[in-house]
Amino acid sequence: MPAAARILSPASVIEAKENGIEDDDDAFDWWKQWYPVALTRDIDGAVPTKVMLLGRDLVLWREGTAADAKKGAVRTWRCFVDRCPHRLAPLSEGRIDTRTGHLQCAYHGWEFSGSGQCSKIPQTDPETDQEEAGALRSRRACATSLPTLEAQGMIWVWPDTSKEGVEASKAVKPTLMKDVDEKEMSYLVVCRDMPYGFDTLLENGIDPSHLPFAHHNIISNRNQAAYIDTQVDKIWKGGFDSNQFYPKRGRKPSLPPISVSEQNFLTKDKRADAHRMAACTSELSERFPDRPIAPPTVRVPQSLHFRPPTLLYQVINVTAILDKIPFLPKRERLIRIVTYAVPVAPGRSRVIYRFLRNYFLPPFSWMRWPPEWIQHQRILRVLDSDTVFLHGQERERALLSPSAAADVDRCYFMPTAADGSVRALRKWLARFGGPRWLVPDLSSLPPTPDRRTLLDRYESHTKSCKICRGALRNLKRLRQLIGFMSVMAFYLGLLGQSVYTRLAGGFFTVLGITGSVVIKRFEERFYFQPWDHGRN
Repeated sequence: MPAAARILSPASVIEAKENGIEDDDDAFDWWKQWYPVALTRDIDGAVPTKVMLLGRDLVLWREGTAADAKKGAVRTWRCFVDRCPHRLAPLSEGRIDTRTGHLQCAYHGWEFSGSGQCSKIPQTDPETDQEEAGALRSRRACATSLPTLEAQGMIWVWPDTSKEGVEASKAVKPTLMKDVDEKEMSYLVVCRDMPYGFDTLLENGIDPSHLPFAHHNIISNRNQAAYIDTQVDKIWKGGFDSNQFYPKRGRKPSLPPISVSEQNFLTKDKRADAHRMAACTSELSERFPDRPIAPPTVRVPQSLHFRPPTLLYQVINVTAILDKIPFLPKRERLIRIVTYAVPVAPGRSRVIYRFLRNYFLPPFSWMRWPPEWIQHQRILRVLDSDTVFLHGQERERALLSPSAAADVDRCYFMPTAADGSVRALRKWLARFGGPRWLVPDLSSLPPTPDRRTLLDRYESHTKSCKICRGALRNLKRLRQLIGFMSVMAFYLGLLGQSVYTRLAGGFFTVLGITGSVVIKRFEERFYFQPWDHGRN
C-alpha cells in the first residue's frame, strides 16, 4: 500500500443502524476477491502482458506452446507478480519459451513454470546438476504466482498470495453474470483505463442525474432533466440494490415484469418492492402536480445492483415495447448493462463495460452494424465527457480530512432523492471498506496531466483493444491505398489526351484527397478527441 494511505474507521461515520446499514462486524477484505483485469480477446497469449491491480504490478501470460495447442492441450492463463526473484527485473519484459512453454526472464534467462517454480537457471555449472538442482528447489527462486481463471471472456486474478488466501480462492466464485450465454447475449464489450479511482468510477456509474448534462447531445439532453425517485434497499456486506423511477405525471407508473434471470441474480424478491415503489412514485405525482417529473417518453425504471468488489449490474426489460411490433415472436427480451470497476491504483482504475441483449442479433459477428469499433468510439466519447469532472472531483475529496471524506453527508451536499444511490455507495465503503487506500491524500495521487493526456484514447484504450487496434490499422492501409490511387488519377488527368480523361482524372484526384482527409479524421479519434462542455 502507498505510504500516504489512510485507514478509515467505521467509528468515523454515523452509526450503521441509523443509516439503514445492516450490522456486520467483519470488514470487507479487498485482497481475498476475484478481479477481472483484462478481456481475453485483447491479450496476446504469445507474449507476456503487464497489468496492475491494487497498486501491484502483475504480468499475464499463457503457459504452453503452439505445438501443445495443436495437439488439443489447453493453454492456461497465468499471473505472476511482475518481478523476477533473481535480480528483480520485470518479467513482463520477458518472453514465452517456444520449446518449454514457460515464462523466461529476458534479463538473465531464468525460466518459470505456471506454478511459479523456477525450471531453468542457465548460469549454473554445466559439469554438475547439483548446483542447479539445489537452486531450483529453493523457495527464493520461485516467482510469486497468483490464482488465475478465465470466465465470460475475462481474465480474473486473486491478489492474495498467502497460503490461506490461495486456499480461500478455491471456495470463492467471481462476480459473474448468471444465466448469460455468451454467444446468445453478448454484443458489445469495451475496456478502458481511467485517470481516477475505482470508487469514483462506481459513484459515477450509479448517478442518473448527470446524464442529461454531462452527456448532452451524446446519449441524453439537458431538457430531459427531471425529478428522480431513488429507493435503496438495506446496505449489507454483499452490496446494495437501488431503483430509480421516473414517474409520469397524471398516471400511475406501470412496471414491466421482472425477468426470471433478474430474479435469480437478486438476493431477495424485488417484485413486491417494485410495486411498493410504484405506489410511492404515484403519490409523488399527486403531491407535486405542477413539478416536472419526467419526459413523457420515460416509462421503465432503472434498477441498479452493486456487488463488491467491482460489479454494477442493470437489467432493462423491453418485452412490453417490442411485443407491439407486428409479426415479431412473443418472448422475453432483455437489455443488460454490466460495469466492472477495477481498482488499479490510487487515482487509477479500469472499466469493463458489457452491453448484453437477447434480441435482434445477427447470425454472424461480421454482419453487425454499426461495426463494433464505431460503437467503441461512441462509448469513449461518453467516458471523455465525464473524465475532467471525475478527475477533479477526486482531488478535491482528497483534500478533506479523513473523517469528512468518510462521511458522505459532510463530503457532499445532496438534498435530492436522485443522489440516493451515491449516498448508499459511500456508506457501504465507509462501513465495510476497512483499511484501504480508496480515499488517499493528495500526495498519493498521480499528478494532474494536461488536458490532452487526461483525455488520451490511444494509451488508455486503442493500444490494448484488439478491435480498435485492428480498425486503426485497416484505416491507415485504406488511406494509403486511396492516396496511391489519387496520385495515379492525377497523372492520368495530366497526361490524358481527351478532355473527358482529364476531367475524370481531376475528379478522382479530388475525391481521393477528400476521402483521405475524412479517413485521417477518423484515425485521430483513436488517439484523442477534444471535449469542451462550454461549447456543447
